[in-house]
Amino acid sequence: MEDFNLRINKIKIDLMKKKGAKETLEKNIKSLEDEIEELQVASSVRTKASIFLNQVLDEQRNKSLVEFEKIGTEMLKFVYDDSYKLIFDTHKTARDNGEVDFRIDIKTSNLIGGQELITNPLTQKGGGVCETIAFALKMSVLNFSNYNGPLILDESWKSVSADTKIDSVARCLKSYSVNHKRQIIFSTHRADVFGKFADNIYRVEREKDKPSTVRDISYETILEELAELNNVSFSYDS
Repeated sequence: MEDFNLRINKIKIDLMKKKGAKETLEKNIKSLEDEIEELQVASSVRTKASIFLNQVLDEQRNKSLVEFEKIGTEMLKFVYDDSYKLIFDTHKTARDNGEVDFRIDIKTSNLIGGQELITNPLTQKGGGVCETIAFALKMSVLNFSNYNGPLILDESWKSVSADTKIDSVARCLKSYSVNHKRQIIFSTHRADVFGKFADNIYRVEREKDKPSTVRDISYETILEELAELNNVSFSYDS
C-alpha cells in the first residue's frame, strides 16, 4: 500500500510539472501569436506605406519627366526642326509585370519622309543631338534645384558642324539666358557665331613661358580678324 501511495504521489508530481509546462507553453504560444499579429499589422502598414510612397514617387517622377521632355523637345525643335521630340521610356508595362527593374531610356522622335522614326541618340552619328539633349537636361536640373547662379559651359556643341545649326544653338542660349534671367559663361573657339549674341566677350591668350592674359574684345573685332584671316570682306549685320 505504501508503494502504491508513493507511485500515486509521483504521478501527481509529474502531472503538476507537465501541467505547469503546458501552461508555460500556452503562455509562450499566446505571446508568439500576439507578436505574429503585431508583425502582420506592422507588415500590412509598411506594405500600404510602400505602395503609397511608390505611387507618390511615380507621380513626381512622371511630372518631372514630362517637364524634362518638354524642355528637351523645345530645345531640339529650336536647333533642328519642328518634328523632333524627346522621349523618356520608363518601361512601365515591363516593370508592372516584374520583368525589369526601374530604368529610363532616352530616345528621340522625328519625321523622315512623313514617317515617325524613334531612335537612341547615343547611337546616332555626329553627337549634336546628344549635346543638345544634355544641355536641355542641365537646364531642367537647374530649374528644379532652384539654383540661381551662372551656367558655365566649356566647348559645348563641338559635334554641331553645320553653321545654320550652330547659329540656332547660339540663339537658343541667348533665349534661355534672357527668359530664365541666368548668366551663361561660355568657353568657345566659335566666337564668330556665339559672340554675336554675347553681352561681353573676353579673349584669353597665352604666350610661351608667360602667364595667360584676359582682355575685352568686341564682336566687330572678331569679324575683322576673321575676315583678314580669310581675306574676305564682311558686314557687321551679316
